[in-house]
Amino acid sequence: AQERRWRRRDKERQSAEARELRESRDNLNAHFEQLRTELSSHPERAGQLNAIRYLFDRTRDDQHQNHWSSYDWRGLAADFGDDLARLFRDAAQNSWRLNRPTLRSEGAPANETAFATILGLAGLDIETRETPSILKTLSPYEVEIASRHAVCELNGFPAWFPTLYEHHREAVAAFLFAQIRYELTGDAAENRGNDVLGDASWSGQWAWDDLGPMLIELLHEHEPAHSAALSKVLRIVRGASGPDAAIAAVARSKSQSVAEVSHLGQWFAVWMGVEPDAAIPPFARHLAALPAKQAIELAMHTAVALFGGDFNAGPVARPAFMQPRSLRRLYDILHQYIRRADDIHRAGSGVYSPGLRDHAQEARDSILDRLRDQPGKEALLALREIATSHPGREWLSGLLRGKAEREGDFEPFEPQEMRYLGEYFERRPRSARQLGDTARLRLVQLKEAAEDSRSLDAGVLDIADAPAVRELVHARLAAHSDNAYGVSSPASPSLSLLLSGVGYAATQPVVTTTSEDTLAATWIDALAVGNTSHRGVLAVVHMARSKRWRWPWSPPPTLEEATAAARAQWEAREDQFPTLDDVEVIGIDLTRITPAEGKTDIWD
Repeated sequence: AQERRWRRRDKERQSAEARELRESRDNLNAHFEQLRTELSSHPERAGQLNAIRYLFDRTRDDQHQNHWSSYDWRGLAADFGDDLARLFRDAAQNSWRLNRPTLRSEGAPANETAFATILGLAGLDIETRETPSILKTLSPYEVEIASRHAVCELNGFPAWFPTLYEHHREAVAAFLFAQIRYELTGDAAENRGNDVLGDASWSGQWAWDDLGPMLIELLHEHEPAHSAALSKVLRIVRGASGPDAAIAAVARSKSQSVAEVSHLGQWFAVWMGVEPDAAIPPFARHLAALPAKQAIELAMHTAVALFGGDFNAGPVARPAFMQPRSLRRLYDILHQYIRRADDIHRAGSGVYSPGLRDHAQEARDSILDRLRDQPGKEALLALREIATSHPGREWLSGLLRGKAEREGDFEPFEPQEMRYLGEYFERRPRSARQLGDTARLRLVQLKEAAEDSRSLDAGVLDIADAPAVRELVHARLAAHSDNAYGVSSPASPSLSLLLSGVGYAATQPVVTTTSEDTLAATWIDALAVGNTSHRGVLAVVHMARSKRWRWPWSPPPTLEEATAAARAQWEAREDQFPTLDDVEVIGIDLTRITPAEGKTDIWD
């Protein structure tokens, strides 16, 4: 019985809607000529006519309510005929040029949009969809009128606005900045809103490069009254392509003059985003000088500004502070003021709205995830220091071990690489890390050829100094390159050889020396310069003869002694080179090569 009542009511509703539509269609067709004459005489009055307002409402449906211009005028033809549909289209297209919307900066009321402006947005959408090239030929006055309509759109900017900006960049950027300046320069008691600023920070990325420098100059002169408005401005500045120096200058000044904690946290974050080494020590000193409650609040605001945590208000800082050394220092500072003992545990507490503390503790804990996901030894060392300084948190050791295992493993093989592996029994390098592996492999192959198979030419027994060793290694690397890398000999005497990737960006230095030469620690510096694989490769070659004259009581070092000395030097200086994951010291003994038959040696 209930279902029958529902069906009956639905049928009655549909009948009423059909009757209303039929009556409206008949009424509009009866007054069609009068309506067309009035629009021809006074097209500027289109927004005041009930008939046009009714047709506009009929173009919209429940699925397209996010923008004023979300509609389909062609759908009117099915219900009202082509003549009325085209009459509405022409009225909307003509109305936007004849309507000059009043802006908030000119006294327009908040949260209200006149129907004439909404109709103009519909007309602009129709015209730009059917004739996209019209945006390029608009006059300066029409550009201003179109921009006025655009900032009145609902939920962001209309779809045609980025194209208008592309064709009239200076004019549109100046218009947007004028509206943003008005919204920012009011005092705390005067709520001017931030409609244009909010739309620009949310969906106006195409204008950030022009707005960023202008907003930096404005921030030098004026501090926004509200923290939310400052966040939106700083997100635009962060995403713009302006230089870091300009951002650092205003952030450094604001961190010394701003007193509001919510603002100060954002300014310290912005400063750390471009100059972490210069900004972190003043931040720590400022926290130490504040009362406990204010210091905790400042630490929380800074953490959220650095790492985000709120969907609607992401980070405002550029990523220069993401290097492991800076993250390690921030971890200690934030844990000192955002203590784990005071964390809010929401599990099982039901529905809640996260607050500043929730976002701050989430941002603080995200430092470990960022260190875990950053490749390289420097991040591993930072994690190890954290695990050592927090002995009660055993899971940190597991995090550290997992990172080391992942990064110590081989990079995955592609199908074509498996084919190459099956044919040549090695991997063709295609990345910086693989180039480092190949450099090590070539020296190991040279060592095996000299010591195990003894397949090298007997002429290597005549090698008597470091330049000749360098030529031997150079020839070996070049002969087995298979066009996967190039080999060059830089002019610097400390850097023996440099491998460069072919078809991929990578450089791998290889240092060679002899067992008789006294190893200087400069070879480690040479391996660190321009090393994209973060692996060092040192070849220590033991020669059969030497041009060096020695006292009888000072025998030359053995190959084992020379390689042990090199490894000891690396272990002593390893902490100074976080960009080098490890150094492979490969000793190559050339004295095992069988001499040429019949050749007389002076030492025999």
